[in-house]
Amino acid sequence: MLLTNNCVASMKKLVRGNLFRELIYFVCDKNLLVKTHKQGHEGRNTNKLKNFYNSVRTILIKAAIILLLPFNLFGQSQFNKSFDFNNTWSEWGMSINIDSNLFSILRGAWPLSNSNSSLIFSKFDLNGNPVSEIVIDTLVIGRYSMGLSHCVRKIDNKYVGVGSISRPLPYQYRGFLIKIDLNGDTSFIKTYLGDSLLFIANNFSFCSDSGYAIIGTVKDTGTGSNSKTEIYLLKTDSNGNELWHKSYGAPAINDEGYCVFELPNKNLIIGGEKKLTPTHWAPWIIITDSAGNMVDQKLWNTGAMYSWGGYLNIGLKNQMIKYGTLDTVINTGDFPQPTYLGELNNDFSFKWRTIFNATEQNAPYIAKQLEDSSIVIIGVMFDPVDSNGSHPQGWIAKLDKDGNFLWEHLYKYCISQFNYFADFQQLPDGGFIVSGSTDGCDSTGTQMTNQDLWLVRLDSNGCLVPGCITNAGTIETGRSYLNLYPNPAQDELHIAWWMNSSQKVELIIYNLLGQQVVRNEITSNNEEVNIGALANGFYILQISNGKQRMQSKFLKQ
Repeated sequence: MLLTNNCVASMKKLVRGNLFRELIYFVCDKNLLVKTHKQGHEGRNTNKLKNFYNSVRTILIKAAIILLLPFNLFGQSQFNKSFDFNNTWSEWGMSINIDSNLFSILRGAWPLSNSNSSLIFSKFDLNGNPVSEIVIDTLVIGRYSMGLSHCVRKIDNKYVGVGSISRPLPYQYRGFLIKIDLNGDTSFIKTYLGDSLLFIANNFSFCSDSGYAIIGTVKDTGTGSNSKTEIYLLKTDSNGNELWHKSYGAPAINDEGYCVFELPNKNLIIGGEKKLTPTHWAPWIIITDSAGNMVDQKLWNTGAMYSWGGYLNIGLKNQMIKYGTLDTVINTGDFPQPTYLGELNNDFSFKWRTIFNATEQNAPYIAKQLEDSSIVIIGVMFDPVDSNGSHPQGWIAKLDKDGNFLWEHLYKYCISQFNYFADFQQLPDGGFIVSGSTDGCDSTGTQMTNQDLWLVRLDSNGCLVPGCITNAGTIETGRSYLNLYPNPAQDELHIAWWMNSSQKVELIIYNLLGQQVVRNEITSNNEEVNIGALANGFYILQISNGKQRMQSKFLKQ
């Protein structure tokens, strides 16, 4: 084994202890060792010293590899995998948690042949390999589905989650709260009917009294087609027993409750929406006291915000992080409901707001603030890939604490036409593990028809392939973007791009020596480039209009 001239520089980055650092210098630089030895032993035969050095060096290199291998594996194990329970079942990965270097998923799964289903608790190692899978016997007939993103959380070494059970006949939904230990054994599962035959539980908050606040939607007049929905807040004790419930909304208007959080003063803040017209859902924030009585609210009923607008999260300093989609067009030709992400002041005005403007529809599922105060948002972006229309891809983007755009990426699984990111966690190495849903592919590469769990592990720049980060800058009313897929690719590489410019656009592919291997003028925002003649390896693809330039790395296999 040979070490390069960069041995010391590269290995020092992985080492923090002074003693180990000196050992690295010893392993990497035999000239330094020989010089040091000569200073005390002039005239001796250095060949024996060099032979001794080489023997010791080999031993130390092997020891260093063993010691450093776990760090390399942890930092370089990006993957893109799907999992199909029992081959004929359909499932959705809405939430993901991390426990003892394992990824844990609690999800609903149902066979395609009937209407009954189960809850599945699965664990995966850091490389996305299944470790265990438990079918939780819920003893209730119906189809189980988990709530919205991050509807399962680790609390006091237990997993707590919410969701809904749909009954085949008569049509009804029951909300449920489940608590399991780290092995998947059930501590309790409670169901709640609400004031009617429909209660859909979307999310929950763990409260300071060790109880749970569950948020969702309830029918206000039964199950008929003309019945309306209200936001429904239900409070339980630590064992899931209902203490009280409240509903918010007006008759003849549809309202939806999506998320709830307990604030430091024990008030509750609810994020939801009010349906004002058949196509207009207005974001609605409600603040209640600890008993559910409304004390403040904000309804954005002017300057319309379209559906997906009722989401929020609480930041590291209890700031309100608001996200959704706008009912507006930023630039001609753009999709009319771009995603936005912003921070609210105490009066519910925006301290800042960033718009993810694009020619295609994008929709958020969850946004979280990280320990460095940056914010990551995930969801879907619908990108046209063929004559059959638009298909969703997993979407992840990152902003700094002030809303300045840092990067974004799109992902899909194999040739799947349906790919959704739903939840994520940040890993100790700064990377991300993302859960969601995809149709997946069989062993021959043919797209499957049932919905599968999707797990994607990315590095700290949101990259599946190192070096994929391309686009950075501050955005308010639009930005350029460049997306390459599949990546890695074999024969055809799809390029989706946009620049706010009418100038001629040129595509250039460079190898890692900086040599041009492909150069074309392009006019379409969606191009297929034949790369079958290129040798296997990494390449840089560049899009340029003479003033703007974007680059992205891809792997030819």
